[in-house]
Amino acid sequence: MAANAARAIVLPMWGLFKRKRKALPPADTETVGQIMLDMARADIDQETLARLVRNAMLLRAQGDQDRAQIALEFVAENSIRVLGEDHLDTLGALMLLADTMRTRGELQPAREIEEAYVQGMARTRGMEDRDTLIAMSNLAETLSEEGDLDRAKATAEQAVSAMQRAFGPESEDTLIASIVLAHILLRKGEYIEANAMAEEIVEVKVRTLGPTHPDTYQAKDILEAIRLTAGFPPP
Repeated sequence: MAANAARAIVLPMWGLFKRKRKALPPADTETVGQIMLDMARADIDQETLARLVRNAMLLRAQGDQDRAQIALEFVAENSIRVLGEDHLDTLGALMLLADTMRTRGELQPAREIEEAYVQGMARTRGMEDRDTLIAMSNLAETLSEEGDLDRAKATAEQAVSAMQRAFGPESEDTLIASIVLAHILLRKGEYIEANAMAEEIVEVKVRTLGPTHPDTYQAKDILEAIRLTAGFPPP
């Protein structure tokens, strides 16, 4: 699935400078030039792919998401060819590509790649690996943004349950995944369940960090927003 997802979206190299869907910002010519040289190499190897990822991330940091995505598409396809679809570098490139697509609002291809990443990580690292579970929570969020709330809820619940077993209910990863699940429950209209989960998150934050910690205030803000949306009285 990873191979199909990546190969379906690979674009020609000239897209680094021109793309039909919208006007691009001025290019970082040095970085883009290096990317083009690497993409034109006949002997694409692991070192070349790693350099392409670094330069794509530099373009992302500069706000040039479009060219960064083109480079990452190239990396994903060639990582599958050179390293194999279950190599950790390939899976990492797929995750970066999916994240870039989500940032640009391309939810369907992002979700397909996130699904491939979760499957690949489950094969190589196992279903209770930290990166696998974080990716599962991210996938749930993407499904929610697409409007597939039933699948989003089931995926988020699976991620939270596995994190609670593996890391404990008070770990930061578990709490972040719980916030994702609370938002999905809210979108589904399951206000009582969303509110209960947000209250649990606040209680953990108060107990572990104290009532005045910035993370505690953030959790309280989430709870207040959920109660406001649900029409409940303020906490």
